[in-house]
Amino acid sequence: MLTISLEVPGLAEKHPSVLVVAVTRAQALFIIVSDPQVLSLDPLWRSFLNYIYLQGGWTGPDITWDPNIPVDEAGGYDKDVRQIATLDMNEFARRMEDLALADVDEDLDANVDRPWRDVE
Repeated sequence: MLTISLEVPGLAEKHPSVLVVAVTRAQALFIIVSDPQVLSLDPLWRSFLNYIYLQGGWTGPDITWDPNIPVDEAGGYDKDVRQIATLDMNEFARRMEDLALADVDEDLDANVDRPWRDVE
């Protein structure tokens, strides 16, 4: 199952039949090609991914959440991801600023003529 069109948080709860039909029609093998971090933002998909992981059917990189914690049907997993991403971006911006300013000489433009600052 290619989940490109399903990688929208909340889509599975609006159209759970898409997942149900795909799972129940599979006769021998069911393969999901997608980004598990994106799918896990939806409670229905997170439950399904947890089941696959705990039953030993998971291949690929490990999941980034604890599959033993019960899934919150209300969702809200995107808020946690956004908060972590904001903290990561703030840290990245701080490090870039430190790197950019590390080689700047504070007296570099001390002798530059700035006529707009002159008071006459």
